[in-house]
Amino acid sequence: MSFDRIPPSVFRLLDLLADKPNVLHQNIPPDLGNALRIGLRQGLVDTQKYGIYAETLKHDAYRHLYDRAYWLSPEGKDALAWHRETRADNAVAENAEQPRGERSLEEHMAQVVQAVGDEMSVRIMAVANQKDLSGEERMKKIILLDCRYARKKSTEWSKLLCVSDAAIRGYKTWKVIQDSKDDA
Repeated sequence: MSFDRIPPSVFRLLDLLADKPNVLHQNIPPDLGNALRIGLRQGLVDTQKYGIYAETLKHDAYRHLYDRAYWLSPEGKDALAWHRETRADNAVAENAEQPRGERSLEEHMAQVVQAVGDEMSVRIMAVANQKDLSGEERMKKIILLDCRYARKKSTEWSKLLCVSDAAIRGYKTWKVIQDSKDDA
């Protein structure tokens, strides 16, 4: 059998069944229903009646859903081993294709910031990229790290925080900074 023609959902099912002696039908996610049918037809999955819940159901039409257990057949174990090996080979090949010294965009930006600025610039970029914080909260943290940033224009802040300069001018922190400039 050619394992490369098996749909990915079947391999997800095989992964689910791999670590268990058997899995009852109700424990198989609904989105893997078609994968189960394919696995059974191709002999990748074995089944057996498992009468634990059958007696509790009054109607015969529903009993067939809950009285089966599934596990990997020897052919299914071979297919899963092939799939895992292929995935590992693909990961190695992808890493081999990436030229030495090539970095992710985040690593590249950190390198640029270090080259242009100093250690503080790296820390400021880390705060600026904390998207779980609001723009104003990030602005406050950056000013606490380096008070020189209080003198930046709203357009510079907007680029740093990835928000509009109108949003920057609406922040209470921005207004306090501008008021303190006028007082000085």
